[in-house]
Amino acid sequence: MTNDLPPIYATSEDYERLSALRGKLRPGPGARLLFEELTRLQLAAPDAEPFARLGARVRYLNAQSQRIKTARLVLPEDEKLHESSVTVTSPMGAALLGLQAGSEFTWRDHGGARRGVTMLEVLD
Repeated sequence: MTNDLPPIYATSEDYERLSALRGKLRPGPGARLLFEELTRLQLAAPDAEPFARLGARVRYLNAQSQRIKTARLVLPEDEKLHESSVTVTSPMGAALLGLQAGSEFTWRDHGGARRGVTMLEVLD
């Protein structure tokens, strides 16, 4: 895992939906990471390579467990609608948001431990 922050992307629609969460979420590590990431997010060009956007199924490697997982990236209210989902308000979901295949992202959890994820594939 590198310390360099990879570029992250969103559609303008996703950016608006994510920004609307500000003030609606309880403070916590996932919300804090999400809003930090929104400050550096780039709006995607129409011809952009696939990236982890709201509703996308992604395959990723959790650096701590060394397990490969597949999940759908969702808003909190959609978490129960999808099997194997991860909400963007969780630290892992916030970390995955906007990543492209091959990107690695690391962050510090609320206890100061280093966490990391590698985006393997954006499935849809």
